[in-house]
Amino acid sequence: MFVIYNKKKYNVRKQKDGRSSLTISNKKISEITQVQGLEQLQDLSVLNLDNNQISEIKGLENLINLEILSLKNNKISEIKGIEKLSKLKSLNLNNNRIKEINRLESLKKLKELHLWDNQITEIKGLQNLDDLKILGLFGNPVDVWVKTQLGPRDNIPQAAVMYCKKLLGVISYDSDQLNQFLANMWDETIEFIKKKDYYSVMKKLKTVYNKVNVIDIEIFYRFFGDILLENPDIFNFKFLNFYNSGIATFLTTHQCAKMEKYILENYCLFENEQIIIYFIGIFSFKSRQIKGRIYVSNIRIIVLGTILVQDDSEEIWLFAPFWALTFELVEKINYGVQKRTIENIHPSSDLPRFGLEFPIWNPKSIWSSGRSIGFTSIITNQSRKRKIPIIIQPTEIIPDLKQENHVTLKDIIPIIYKIVIEKKEITL
Repeated sequence: MFVIYNKKKYNVRKQKDGRSSLTISNKKISEITQVQGLEQLQDLSVLNLDNNQISEIKGLENLINLEILSLKNNKISEIKGIEKLSKLKSLNLNNNRIKEINRLESLKKLKELHLWDNQITEIKGLQNLDDLKILGLFGNPVDVWVKTQLGPRDNIPQAAVMYCKKLLGVISYDSDQLNQFLANMWDETIEFIKKKDYYSVMKKLKTVYNKVNVIDIEIFYRFFGDILLENPDIFNFKFLNFYNSGIATFLTTHQCAKMEKYILENYCLFENEQIIIYFIGIFSFKSRQIKGRIYVSNIRIIVLGTILVQDDSEEIWLFAPFWALTFELVEKINYGVQKRTIENIHPSSDLPRFGLEFPIWNPKSIWSSGRSIGFTSIITNQSRKRKIPIIIQPTEIIPDLKQENHVTLKDIIPIIYKIVIEKKEITL
């Protein structure tokens, strides 16, 4: 079988897997209907019309057995004309002029959707694509939002589908069944904690997240926060190493920051303490450096991240956890002459210790220069006092912080500086 375009014949070929394939690329085709005989290829499985000048998808209605359609590097502005291609498994529209994802409701077998380098600004229209495994959005305005809000790369396709379902309100659940599910997960998670099987703990957390994320993400936050609050023995390096690798399989850095902020605010802050600002950055002290999330409250700076430089010279073991780096390193902190500790000032010592924390009431010195801020605290550990120079370098604004409060990297340093110098609460 063959088709004709511009008086030239193009043969339909059989691939190794037995599927029939037709390729007409780099031929300056402006309209698909110019390809004579195409509408008669009802058994065609693969169609490649890349690198042409096509502005509209039309003339494919009869290709009901088409499984792979590639139209990358054209001038297409709308996704339409493919509604009847119900067997389509892969659609490639990279490098076109598409602004909106729509008219995909009937393509329930679609597994791959490639939309690189278009003009898409929001996620929608994916609610029926339950089999979607690949979603390419690199080079679109919405790409940054997708990467920070929908999870690690492997999770993005299904997370995007669930997000669209949630937008349309098509997700339903039985509250009694959900409560029973959470109760079962709680019992199983606690049992694994008792056995110190932290790999299984993380698997249970991921199961809970996948179940409740499309309903209400705060259900997961509360579940995790309650686990931490009720099980203080979980705060050890073995667990934290499993957490470090496990949490990255279903949460991005930005999602992790939002969860940690929620847990800090609802489980770990002292009375009259509040998180003023939080961001992604580098926190350096002595020979150690942490890359992660930095939370500034009106009382202290809390850092949760990955140790970049390990130092065990003083029997202080710092591996690479995201949380709870306080333990031996910051047992007591000297607040100037009075030598007070957080426990002395705040009787609520039963609060979970959550991250490496430094008070910011009475630092020995403070300076601000360029994109960094530094101060010196005196830390007492094992009856020895140490001056610890601390440097904070913000590197990235967490998206919701930027959107809600219009904060830029340039804004962060003055805010931290003012909190430390004036020792008072700041509201943005």
